[in-house]
Amino acid sequence: MNNFKTNPKEVVYLEVNVLNKLDINDVTWQYSIGAGPENDVNDLKVPGVDDRILIVKENKLIPGSIYTFFVSAKSNDGVVVESNIKMTVNSEPILGDCSIQPVAGDSLSVVPHYDIACVGFRDKNKMGPLNYEFYQMSSKHVGQGTLLGYSITGKLENVILTDETIRVKVSDTYGTYVDYVTTVQKLQ
Repeated sequence: MNNFKTNPKEVVYLEVNVLNKLDINDVTWQYSIGAGPENDVNDLKVPGVDDRILIVKENKLIPGSIYTFFVSAKSNDGVVVESNIKMTVNSEPILGDCSIQPVAGDSLSVVPHYDIACVGFRDKNKMGPLNYEFYQMSSKHVGQGTLLGYSITGKLENVILTDETIRVKVSDTYGTYVDYVTTVQKLQ
């Protein structure tokens, strides 16, 4: 049985391939979580896809859980082939705290320069350093925001800010992330 780790925020793609080139006409998929009972995959899968392919929708797998996917395939000749694959769903990093210094400025577009420091974020899996992406968010734009910089220390120094809302995306080795949003006060 194979075992791999996946990010819960991504799509998972599994496909039946029979090595002896049997013509498959009947494929069924099931899954279990941990030692629990087998379940039908209809609540997890993208509908309308060939039965030989299982595409698990993003954000459908429970972080920190171990899934086993079972497949049974029957050929036109009546030969039944079964297999399974085990998958551990990565957990999100533990949320910490970020601060911005100075706390307020008389203008966000000129001096002072700001320092952003994040502490207390941890990887539950202890698989390496966390990555910090710092963005400034504008109410006029949707999406991630404008990238200010990257860090593995959780610090970004000497930044000029043009927007009051700051988003920090903290991700682990597998790309599983948490968002932290904070603001800078603009003095009038």
